[in-house]
Amino acid sequence: YGTLQFTEILGVLLGRLPEHRPGAAPGWRAAALAGRVYPGLVRAGTTVTGRLITGLTAEELRIIDEYESGPYELVRLSLDDGREGWTYAWTEHTAVLPDDWSAGDFADRHLAAFAESCRVWREAFEAAGRTSLGLHRAHDPGGRGLLGRARRPKATCAVR
Repeated sequence: YGTLQFTEILGVLLGRLPEHRPGAAPGWRAAALAGRVYPGLVRAGTTVTGRLITGLTAEELRIIDEYESGPYELVRLSLDDGREGWTYAWTEHTAVLPDDWSAGDFADRHLAAFAESCRVWREAFEAAGRTSLGLHRAHDPGGRGLLGRARRPKATCAVR
């Protein structure tokens, strides 16, 4: 539903493109967020579309967890075709705008710079010994550091 549906972002973060297929999750929407170019997944009476990413290694899941740490809650959801996956649901409700986020607008206006910021983050992550403590991510507003959160139970897929 968000930035990880773009192969440019996945490739930079993981160094490869894992298998990914379209998916749709009823009961959610990709909300525009105040002051951010990326969306937040929030419960709603609509269906959000995105990509179901499968075949991730434990290390790739850790990288995505580090990349996604912040005001998120890891939740399991059911897709409209019966598949299940894990996603990062947005928890900072004061930032949620009434409008939906536009993947097309993001691609046109922000994708190239966002992908470059992700590349810089990934290089710093590697240089720091695969810890992101204190590193600024492409989607950290105002240079906030990373906060710990519950980790995903063992799974083979993620939806974002």
